[in-house]
Amino acid sequence: MGYYFRTYETVLSKAQNTTTVPIVPGRYLICTDTGDVFYDTKDKVRKHLTDIIDVATESARQAILAPMERFYFVKETAHLWRYTGGAWVDLTPGYETEAVFTTLSAAAWSNKTQALTIKGLAASQNGVISLTQNISAAALKAAKKASLRATGQAANLLTMTADGTVPTVDIPVVVILMSTAS
Repeated sequence: MGYYFRTYETVLSKAQNTTTVPIVPGRYLICTDTGDVFYDTKDKVRKHLTDIIDVATESARQAILAPMERFYFVKETAHLWRYTGGAWVDLTPGYETEAVFTTLSAAAWSNKTQALTIKGLAASQNGVISLTQNISAAALKAAKKASLRATGQAANLLTMTADGTVPTVDIPVVVILMSTAS
């Protein structure tokens, strides 16, 4: 299943940490604990998006007979819609993303680097790598000490480097592959 987002960054955070995340115009901030959604405007203001209506499928959204002027989030496609002025506006068009969950294995580090096999990754494709939401405290601590960063990319291959201490525990990560929607 694909997820569609704008080319802007979407950040996951805990609600109590929203003030520690820098405001970046065009970015969505999704609180993992409360489900609240914020949007950073071009005026560098963080707006709390309220009245978001969850809809299970795209067909269910299209079947709404009298939509209200609100935000609608379609779980099936992860599209955020706004019904305004009698028309539907897709706020997340243009790019299709795919989440690939994998692990930086404690045993696979060599000279402070590790190559992850990411099926479907093209040599020049855009994307993001991040720690998973369900990371353990020990893995989070190890990831912080490691100062991880992506240092290379080839077809189906992403190279990570530990600029700090090489982790001695497995680090669960998610790679978001971005491509133009067809």
